[in-house]
Amino acid sequence: MFGVHHRSNAPKIDFENLTINPGSVVTATILVTPQAGVVVTQKGLCYSTAPAPTIDGTKTTNGGGNERYYPVISSLTGGAIYYVRPYATIGTVTYYGSEKRMVVFYYTGGSQNFTVPEDAGTAKIRILGAQGGSSYSSSPGLAAGGLGALMEGVFSLTPGSQITFDIGQKGGDGYPFYVVGSGGGGGTFVYSGTTSKIPLIIAGGGGGGIVFNSSQRANGQDGQAGSDGTSGIGYEGASTSGRGQGGYGGSSAYGGAGAGWYSAGTTTSGKDLSGKRNPWLGGNSGSSY
Repeated sequence: MFGVHHRSNAPKIDFENLTINPGSVVTATILVTPQAGVVVTQKGLCYSTAPAPTIDGTKTTNGGGNERYYPVISSLTGGAIYYVRPYATIGTVTYYGSEKRMVVFYYTGGSQNFTVPEDAGTAKIRILGAQGGSSYSSSPGLAAGGLGALMEGVFSLTPGSQITFDIGQKGGDGYPFYVVGSGGGGGTFVYSGTTSKIPLIIAGGGGGGIVFNSSQRANGQDGQAGSDGTSGIGYEGASTSGRGQGGYGGSSAYGGAGAGWYSAGTTTSGKDLSGKRNPWLGGNSGSSY
């Protein structure tokens, strides 16, 4: 007696990477490995706020072929859980890879709470401090604010517990005059608990740029990894304060410091230019003489 064996055309779909990048643009790396002699006619990434998204809903389309592909997602709703899974179509049949979940948070000026799903165990949290403000004059031009620090880590989370995200505010821009510093960016803080507020991960903000005169300018310094920040630049720039304390603003026409975990930024200029705590705000810009 003879039988006919039908080999499955199901490809192997590996979800190699899913990353939330600056600007809240999400990128992924997917590898499709079909059976020998089988050609993938279409591939991409499905995503939805409901589980098990399909190609009938929102998706990226990355053409055919048997290789890695790099889908990009943008314009996601802040605070919403998105379910994401790759797909590959062979002929008229679509196959799906494993599903991942992600949440994007934007700056809102207030705390954003997230309840850990009951089936969650661990999560990768990736955050950015806010960029420092920029200063501009027709000569010498733009002094750009430094970028906020990028921090990430994998955390074990308790299902049903509350995680709070405080996204830093961009530092204030300087006025278009000489000798004006812009404000430092606010830090981004993620912490657990409703009363004890235990910090999980923190990313410092970037420094503000400054125009010294008609021929000199300096870009703000990028946010630093570690427990201490970096002092401001310039003749009388803002200074750092260690281990979660707010920085000290510069004097005269220089910009204010961003806030730290334990305290607000302070100022020495006679004007309250510095960032505040809860939410953690960026410093304001200085003004001209």
